[in-house]
Amino acid sequence: MSFLRREYKFDNSTLISNDSGKVSPVRRLRKVLKPILKIVKRKSCTRKTLAEILDNNYNSSLEEIRSEASSEELDQNDANEMLEEQLLNKLSGQRQRCVPVHYVRTEIGTFFWTSTQMSS
Repeated sequence: MSFLRREYKFDNSTLISNDSGKVSPVRRLRKVLKPILKIVKRKSCTRKTLAEILDNNYNSSLEEIRSEASSEELDQNDANEMLEEQLLNKLSGQRQRCVPVHYVRTEIGTFFWTSTQMSS
């Protein structure tokens, strides 16, 4: 009883072929599953690319919002600086009054008072 039998090992799976020309069940299963797996792989790649596109759109919209907010802040800062400069110019043009204040510290506390005469 001599059997002509060959065994092939590919990717940890054993493919056995007889001389009678029969195809092994593993090979038939692989032949059926290969196109299905290609379709699944393509769809998963498409899903990934759609997810990446949505993520990129979300990130770009956040950047636009931030840039608009920063430009509004810059405009407000410029306006505030102009107002501050105008107020400083008005205040420097006016003569400031100095009011002398006297104080005494006692055990009860510190007392402050001003004189009724304005200093010149």
